[in-house]
Amino acid sequence: MLNLFKKKKESPIEVKLREDYARDGVLDIYSDTWIFIKNWATNELNRAREFNDKKGLDIIQTTMIRGRIRLLKDILELPKKR
Repeated sequence: MLNLFKKKKESPIEVKLREDYARDGVLDIYSDTWIFIKNWATNELNRAREFNDKKGLDIIQTTMIRGRIRLLKDILELPKKR
């Protein structure tokens, strides 16, 4: 029997910051990366809002969606946080 859908386990990737690494960082709102993230987050936010408007969701589903909406809004507000 083939296990075509079984995902191969991967080892976690360990990441260490350099000691001289600036923790505050800079967000270039004109970079291709930020534009991609902004477009993705905007689309996901719209999808989450539409899903949240559906009737028949229980309180747990609604709470999870609202949490996702808050997180996506936080991501989109990153350029405003200085």
